[in-house]
Amino acid sequence: MPQPKPIVKYCKSEEEAVAALHDLVVAAKTDTYVAPNDLTLSQYLRDWMVENIEGTVSKNWYARKMNMIKVHIDPDIGQKAIQKIITRDIKEFYKKLARSGNKSKHPKRDGDKVVEYGLAPGSIRHIHNILKPAFLQAVEDGIIGHKKIR
Repeated sequence: MPQPKPIVKYCKSEEEAVAALHDLVVAAKTDTYVAPNDLTLSQYLRDWMVENIEGTVSKNWYARKMNMIKVHIDPDIGQKAIQKIITRDIKEFYKKLARSGNKSKHPKRDGDKVVEYGLAPGSIRHIHNILKPAFLQAVEDGIIGHKKIR
């Protein structure tokens, strides 16, 4: 049986190191340890859609959700490593979509300022309905630690 790979974590203080070691021991004992990786949210969502959604819904529904990922998630939060995304990131992403997330309307000039359009609440809900089950599946698959996405 191969030896497990050692876990290396750099800390700024001894207290931080002790806390990190405690968290790692607890995670190992409860079988909740997740090895670090650089998988982005966009990469995970594409794989997740193919493995879990494609073929279970209509082609139009699937295409619409993939387009929402491409247009709204990819250029923003999609480029972030999935393990580094926290609830605050998701909430800020939703607020940004509500302020200026509508990509189908071109910004118009109002005097010297550009007027941006927010995404409709129903469209933001559709994006949430993509992200929530994807994050829950990522927890089940051991890709991320426990995350609460409401």
